[in-house]
Amino acid sequence: MGGVTTTENNPAQERLRTARTVWLCAAGAEGPPLVRATWFVFLEGVWWIGAAAGGALVRLLERRPRATLALDGPEPLVAEGDARLHRTGFPARVRESFLAKYGWDPAIPARPGERRVLLEIAVRDWVPASLTD
Repeated sequence: MGGVTTTENNPAQERLRTARTVWLCAAGAEGPPLVRATWFVFLEGVWWIGAAAGGALVRLLERRPRATLALDGPEPLVAEGDARLHRTGFPARVRESFLAKYGWDPAIPARPGERRVLLEIAVRDWVPASLTD
């Protein structure tokens, strides 16, 4: 999408920095896509999302790492990318960004015995706004 650049005063960059949730969509070879609203941080062209290791979305992305992400609103931002799962060694900068934005560390389990993963989804392409109408 032509409007998404690294310019600090770009309205799209501001939304990526301040929006609280993104819609994450993944699809398997069969069946409908799975869509979830989730917390995220966006750093240098990469979406970072913390998730439970055994969740359905994570299992789909393990089998087929293609993902679509969308910020809704009057001017939707939609990106496509390929997911990479981190099971250990979550980058400190990403954890610090989640703590600053949400007061939450994606590496810390929500429940006893839960394993966490960090999804790294680099933007492959931005879907033009005219296609999201």
